[in-house]
Amino acid sequence: RREHGGNVVTDVAFIGKGGKAATRTVSTRAAARLSTWLDARAALGVGTGLVFCTVSTGTATGLAADGTELVPGEPLNPRYVRDLVHRTAEKAGIERRVTPHTLRHTFATHLLQGGATTEQTAKALGHSRTSTTSEVYAHLLPDDVRDLVMGLHAEPTPDTDAQAIAARIAAMSPEQRAALRALLG
Repeated sequence: RREHGGNVVTDVAFIGKGGKAATRTVSTRAAARLSTWLDARAALGVGTGLVFCTVSTGTATGLAADGTELVPGEPLNPRYVRDLVHRTAEKAGIERRVTPHTLRHTFATHLLQGGATTEQTAKALGHSRTSTTSEVYAHLLPDDVRDLVMGLHAEPTPDTDAQAIAARIAAMSPEQRAALRALLG
């Protein structure tokens, strides 16, 4: 646990894709919910292994349709996870198609919109190459990101200082605005 930007965060270690050891930083609230889930899972007799896994046999007989035994603690079926995310989105009134990858993409987009660098975003996503992150999120140009961030975090009351600055900029000659743009990059 540590404080970061006014928020308490926790590092969580796990084995990721391809069996690689990884660590991700999550909010303390998320870490507490993970801890609660792990305790509940242990109470169901699934104490170690995958964090998100089967916790019951899923059938009265404990057998799959093909006769194989269903064992608690096994990986979740990807189709089950997709259907769960889809059903949850529908219940929340979200009309567009939502998949687990949509949630990952939204997370990355919010990081970039919040000012994270491509390198920071790549690390948060577990990408081994920042070029992977750049290729996927290249459509988020700096001006687009700035406009989106302003829209997401708009103040409910007008910012009179910003309005005054905007009025002064609007009153500048085109040459003055060009010089200001050059100064600001």
